[in-house]
Amino acid sequence: MVFISSEKENIFTMDSKGELLLTIMSSLAQEESRSISKNITWGKRKSMADGKVSFAYSSFLGYDMGADGHLYIVEDQAKIVHRIYDEFLAGKTTYDIATRLTEDSIPTPMNKVKWQDSTVRHILQNVKYRGDSVLQSTFVEDFLTKKVKKNNGELPQFYVSQNHPPIIPPEKFEMVQEEFRRRKEGGPYTCISPFSGRIVCGDCGGFYGRKVWHSGSSYQSFVWHCNNKFTKRKYCSTPSVKEDAIMKCFMDAFNSLIARKDEIARNYEECLAAITDDGEYKRRLAEVEDLSAGLAARMHDNLTRESRMMDDCGEDSPLKKERDEITVEYETLQKEQQDLNSKIALCAAKKVQVRGFLQLLKKQKKVLVEFDPLVWQAAVHYMVINEDCTVKFVFRDGTELPWVIDPGVKSYKKRKTVESCPQE
Repeated sequence: MVFISSEKENIFTMDSKGELLLTIMSSLAQEESRSISKNITWGKRKSMADGKVSFAYSSFLGYDMGADGHLYIVEDQAKIVHRIYDEFLAGKTTYDIATRLTEDSIPTPMNKVKWQDSTVRHILQNVKYRGDSVLQSTFVEDFLTKKVKKNNGELPQFYVSQNHPPIIPPEKFEMVQEEFRRRKEGGPYTCISPFSGRIVCGDCGGFYGRKVWHSGSSYQSFVWHCNNKFTKRKYCSTPSVKEDAIMKCFMDAFNSLIARKDEIARNYEECLAAITDDGEYKRRLAEVEDLSAGLAARMHDNLTRESRMMDDCGEDSPLKKERDEITVEYETLQKEQQDLNSKIALCAAKKVQVRGFLQLLKKQKKVLVEFDPLVWQAAVHYMVINEDCTVKFVFRDGTELPWVIDPGVKSYKKRKTVESCPQE
C-alpha cells in the first residue's frame, strides 16, 4: 500500500479528512478545466462567426504565411497540387497518383517520403484549394477526454467564400468533385484500363468490367461485359465486346466529329452563353451573402453579451435561445450559399469542358489511325452499350453520339449460341 503526503496542502491520504480534501480539490480542478474549456470554445466560436480562418501551414501544401500576415501561394508546391488535380481528371486513381509522387521523390505535406492515397484524396476534396474555407468541421466532444469529433450538424458550420487566393479554379475543383461522384456510382474504380468505369450497360445500368479470355494461351484476349451479365435474377442481355472492338468503335465515332468540327464550333458559339448562364445564381448569391453578414453580426453581438454574463447563461437562457435561432437560420443560408457556389462553378466548369472539347477537336488535324487513351480520357464522359449493339457516346461537353459496334465475339444466352450483333 502506498501513502501520499502533500506538505503544501497539508493532506495525508491515510487520514479520512485528507480523502475528503482530495475529492473537493479534484472537483474544483475539474470545474476550473470546464470553465477554461468553455472560455476557449466561446473564443473560437466568436472567431468563426467573424469569419477568421486558420491554416496548419506546416502540413498544408501550396500555401504559407507572408510577413504581412496574409496567405500567399508557394508556386513550387502549387505545381504539385495542379499535377494531382490534372492526373485525377486524366483518369488516375488516388492510389496511383500517390505511388507516382512517391516514385518521383516528392515530399508529402508533412515532409514525409511516402504518399498515402488518403493524403491525395484530402487535397482533391479540400475547399481551401479553391479559395474557400469551412469552419468548425470538427469539434471537441468532451473537455476532459479532448476527443475530437466530426461535425455532422451538432454545431453550426461557417462557409467562408473567397477567403484567400485559389490555387485551383472553382470550375476545375467542381469537375474533380463530379468525377468523384461518377466513380462512386460506378463501383470500385481502377486505372488498369482507360475504359474502367466509363462503359455502361444499356440493360441494367451497371458498369462493364474487363475479363480475360483464354488466359495464357495464344488466343488470349481482353473482353468487356456487364458485371451483372451472369448474375442470378439480374441476367443482362447486352453483348460481350472485345477491347479492340471498343477502340475501333471510338475511333470511328470520334473521327466523324473531327470531320464536323467547324460545324460543331459554330453551333456552340450560338448557344454556349445560354447553356452556361449563371446570372440568376449570382444575383441570389449576393442576397444570401448580405443576409449571412447580418446574421453573423447578430451572432457576434449575442456572443459578446454572453461573455459579459457568462455564469448566468444556462440552457434555458434567452441568449441561448436567440443563438439557437440564429444558428438554424444561418446554417440554412450557408447550405444555400454552398449550393449556389457549386451551381456557379458548374456553369463555369461547363464552359471549360466545352472549350476543352472544342480545343481537343481543333488539335486533331488528322483522323485517328490508332487508339489514343489520352484522347479517350479527354473526350469521353461515358459510353452506353445496348442489347442490339447500338452504342451511345456521351462526350465531356454533353454531346451524345449514337453509333454501332461490332463486338468481335459471339454472344451466349441461356447456353445457346447466337450470331454476333450485326456489323456497322
